[in-house]
Amino acid sequence: MPSDHVISAVYRSQADALLLSPAERALHIDRRKAVYEAVHGKAKAIGARASRNVQGHKATANLADAFTKDTADKTGQPERKVQRDASAKQLGDDLKRVTGTSLDKGTELDALAKLEPE
Repeated sequence: MPSDHVISAVYRSQADALLLSPAERALHIDRRKAVYEAVHGKAKAIGARASRNVQGHKATANLADAFTKDTADKTGQPERKVQRDASAKQLGDDLKRVTGTSLDKGTELDALAKLEPE
């Protein structure tokens, strides 16, 4: 399917991910999510789908997989790592500013995300 090829090209493999810093990974995940949602529609939460199943409303096969699960499956990364990278988006433009600095570490990005905006 051509759409999957486009998405995969944005963030291809575990080997590619090893070459990226945490901030760069977060920026790539953000771009991949934008492409993913353009192709598949807004990412669906797995919990919402499970809840609908429990209520007797079967989710259909055409619902998009949760973005982080799809990305983890296609890149070989743990889903939790993809979730963490995706959550760094809340840093906005600051994410680009810390790329390549001493703050370009997972723990530092998490701490920056918790700070109150000025």
